[in-house]
Amino acid sequence: MACQNIFYRSDLQPLLSSTSDNEAIATQATDANLNRPRRQAVSGVNITEEVAPIVTSVIAVDDQYSLQIAHRIPKGEGPFPVIIYVHGGHRYRSLENRINESLNSPSMTRLLAAGFGIVMASFRSYEQFEANKRGPVNDISAILEEVRSLPRIDLNSIIMLGHSSGGRLTLEAAGLPKPPTIIVVSEPASTLLAEIFPVPDANENREPYTPNFDVALNVDKYYTAEKQDILESKVRLISSPILLIHSDVHRVNIANDKILIPALTKYGKLTKEINYPGYEHSYLNGRGGITEEVMDMIINDIISFSNRYIKVKAIPLL
Repeated sequence: MACQNIFYRSDLQPLLSSTSDNEAIATQATDANLNRPRRQAVSGVNITEEVAPIVTSVIAVDDQYSLQIAHRIPKGEGPFPVIIYVHGGHRYRSLENRINESLNSPSMTRLLAAGFGIVMASFRSYEQFEANKRGPVNDISAILEEVRSLPRIDLNSIIMLGHSSGGRLTLEAAGLPKPPTIIVVSEPASTLLAEIFPVPDANENREPYTPNFDVALNVDKYYTAEKQDILESKVRLISSPILLIHSDVHRVNIANDKILIPALTKYGKLTKEINYPGYEHSYLNGRGGITEEVMDMIINDIISFSNRYIKVKAIPLL
């Protein structure tokens, strides 16, 4: 049984953002917004394309659907450890957006600078009340198989890092027959993992429609025995070590505290949990009041955890 290690970064001095949940929802409401760079308090690290070129690939998920990924693997013989990043939200993000993130994301460029290859994944768009459909999970599975075929990648050093709904998909990936070596989930959307998503009324605007926000405040109402069985059946399949990172401001943590963490603990799946208190939901993307000092701390924690399980250790580029 995996050993649970819970750690609280209680010594931090966070600067809280004034952005409300409703404002955050509004900024994420359309594909146009999702594909447009957003302001962030923490900048990325400049890793030139001469050091780590940008390469794109087209992946055929099935006979009717394909998608693209962008990846940056450091030059050199390798093999290299690699981190697949699965973004939040429930809309497919353009290749242009993900190329930009590979150049500017404060978290992913720091991991690249640390010597990891990075892969910027996405998945087919879906409505949150359709999260039981397997399409997005199949997309992530296909991306994982594509990464295994990339040259200069160590097959025993594949990490998947997922944020919010991307964290939910990452947890699903950890239950695949051929899962990632380890997974890191940042404030995962456990209500979607449990398939808790009330269908909107016919006269209700479905875009944006984010039922997980309401569910998180009324977990006891929505988390029935049936939903518990769904969640726990997925948790039992997980075979990758898990690092769960989160803060304590966003309401998704209410649901995680009540349904996800107990399920992971019950079946011995939660290897380590770290709480960085005081930051909002987009902290991993350099927003939500996070500071450069804390971002560096998060990256170091991810690397330290990864090094316990991956075969090939990253060699810093800087």
